[in-house]
Amino acid sequence: MRFVYHPDAKASVLEIGGESYTHIFKARRHDKRTPLTLCNLTDNHLYTYHITYLDRNKAYLELVDSMSCAPVSDRVVHIIWAIVDPKIVEKTLPTLNELGVTKLTLFFSHYSQKPFSPNLPRLHKILTRSCEQCGRSTLLELEVLPDLDSVLSRYGDCVALEFGGVVLESANLRENLQGKSIIIGAEGGFSPDESARLPHKVSIAGELVLRSESACVFAASVLRLL
Repeated sequence: MRFVYHPDAKASVLEIGGESYTHIFKARRHDKRTPLTLCNLTDNHLYTYHITYLDRNKAYLELVDSMSCAPVSDRVVHIIWAIVDPKIVEKTLPTLNELGVTKLTLFFSHYSQKPFSPNLPRLHKILTRSCEQCGRSTLLELEVLPDLDSVLSRYGDCVALEFGGVVLESANLRENLQGKSIIIGAEGGFSPDESARLPHKVSIAGELVLRSESACVFAASVLRLL
């Protein structure tokens, strides 16, 4: 664990109780004698605190140092993902966070599992725990849109990962993907109506069919390297 998330990290004095106390001192078993590094996931800083008081359900901390962190990436990496089973989203989210995705937009497509809806507080908690482990000091931005039309009206220059598009090879990656938002369908891809409205489509060389979450990880990995 690189640090512990706390929304008020930066304050000269902190009182920690409730869920934060349980996470730090019971789940993580942090020693009172060891300085505690906190991050608020908003300002690219780590804050070191000395524990001045600790009892069974409360702790008081005093700020002793701060350090700026390098940003996770010098470019925007934006993935637009049609909503799938929330368990799949939750399992994939830490990987996208570790790969430096700047923003993840979720939307309902024709093939999305409609009874499911993203639980944003739960996804936020998953992201904070991922940041604590990998050391990312800014939070991946989450956005939910109701349908493909909303996506296209907001991100009209997006590129869809879809069969039948321009084949991605090393020679044309930058030309087709650099600076673009990448849109990925649910299981089964896009419906014929949706596919006809996509402004630009690319596909992966070969005949392999990727799962929706695998396509997200692939796109994030490629964009991170461009």
